Amino acid sequence: MMQTKRLPPLLLAKRISIPGLLIGFMAVVFGVYESGLIMEYVFSIGLGIMAASMMIFGFGLVLALMEDIKSRTPDPQRDRNTA
Repeated sequence: MMQTKRLPPLLLAKRISIPGLLIGFMAVVFGVYESGLIMEYVFSIGLGIMAASMMIFGFGLVLALMEDIKSRTPDPQRDRNTA
């Protein structure tokens, strides 16, 4: 049976958020240097994409920290069985 490799949450969040940040940054720069009604929407959408990408990265960071803390704390059930 083939086993699937599980990506760590932080790596997964980085792989999702970096393209989002780049696309959002390009939209913001395009919205700043171009004028007109449509470009204001592009600027707003770019800021929204960047904010969403930063939140995804933050959630991934929190998940990675929780996994790290969980792996460092001793299991109380295991301590009871050995005593």
